[in-house]
Amino acid sequence: MFIDELVLTIIFSANVTMQYALFRQSGALAQRYGAVLLGDPFRMLLFLCQVAFIVGVLLLTQHYASIPSHTLMFWLPLAVFWCGGFAACQEIVRERAIFRREQMIGVTIPAYLLSKYRLLSIVVFLQTALLILILSAEFPFSDHLFFWWLFAYLFALVGVAFGLLVSAVTPNRLTALLATGSFAIAHVAFFYYAIAPGMPFSMLKYTPVGMGYLISHALMAAEPEMFTLFAGIGILCLWGGICGMLTMLLLRRANS
Repeated sequence: MFIDELVLTIIFSANVTMQYALFRQSGALAQRYGAVLLGDPFRMLLFLCQVAFIVGVLLLTQHYASIPSHTLMFWLPLAVFWCGGFAACQEIVRERAIFRREQMIGVTIPAYLLSKYRLLSIVVFLQTALLILILSAEFPFSDHLFFWWLFAYLFALVGVAFGLLVSAVTPNRLTALLATGSFAIAHVAFFYYAIAPGMPFSMLKYTPVGMGYLISHALMAAEPEMFTLFAGIGILCLWGGICGMLTMLLLRRANS
């Protein structure tokens, strides 16, 4: 019994130590990354201009194309997904040499990725909050403003996870940006030719954009379907987790 308790104590202590090291490393990296981000006003301005551009496109489309507001709301998932993907798609590829040097002094891949998520989650938080706040004056968010923001924020985080995955695969920053843009264009085609006509039993609805369509449809109803909302939130979290795990595996394979 004593030996068993001793082994369990050692394992527990090792887990606590590893978790502490993980958050300590990611915290130090996040501070450095935050200083670099704040020291680049052009990049911060670009992030804010994205929100202004998206709002402008949606409002102009509604005004000149006479598209109903509830139809335009189905474009919100794509807009916030692009914000997250654009913010993250060049992060790893431009720091590949720096990260390899940091690995030599003990920086782990989970700590490195966690630092990226910590900072980028704040960036997309501000972007989605600003986007929803501006659009709430024009579009029918009604009494479900919190759910719209939560949905938009989670979708942006999925975009961040996908952007980091693209950044881990692509060889340079331009390719990463083009790959993210191509994926966004594929979403547009997917919306028109697969989701919009209605495919109720298709597995395609469980893709990020398909889930975004279903959640938007549920939120536009007078009484939102709570099961659809929570199931969609769960699926979005699953997509983010899958992209994160794939990114970690790719980084380990590239640096092994």
